[in-house]
Amino acid sequence: MKNKKNRISLLNFEGDVFTVVRQDSGGFSVVDCYGTEVVTSASHDHIMDIYDGKVMLTTTEGRLYDISKEHKDAKPSRNDLIVFLSYGKSKKPYKGENPKNFGLSFNLSDKQQKEFDEWKSAIKKIHGEYGSFEWTIIPTGIGNGLVVYSKLTKTKLDLTDMDSW
Repeated sequence: MKNKKNRISLLNFEGDVFTVVRQDSGGFSVVDCYGTEVVTSASHDHIMDIYDGKVMLTTTEGRLYDISKEHKDAKPSRNDLIVFLSYGKSKKPYKGENPKNFGLSFNLSDKQQKEFDEWKSAIKKIHGEYGSFEWTIIPTGIGNGLVVYSKLTKTKLDLTDMDSW
């Protein structure tokens, strides 16, 4: 998928909070919801640092945002952003990544981690080892279910946390 548009929403809550705009020079700027450029000249890496939370953004009214901590539905996928940043003058994807590669990662909440650790410890106590685990992510449209399967015990642990949806 090639993104020929000159802008992509970086954060959107029923309207753009921040938008990345491709400049004719090949660089990028970031515009806030008030139409003010809050970043005037940025590289691929700088925009990715903003996305990853290494650089925070402030609106002209002073509200501070860490994009990495915002809900996944309020921002573009990492792949979509990389495709946008890579199209045009520079054909080189961010830090050598191929935007067609699919990446998958997730983080457990403290509650989920505690539950998994207790289950895993019980398996080791009974069997003397952990064995291996299969993780299944189940998209529902409003959030993701998460189930862990122990190959050793042939049991499942449902870590779905609907309270976080």
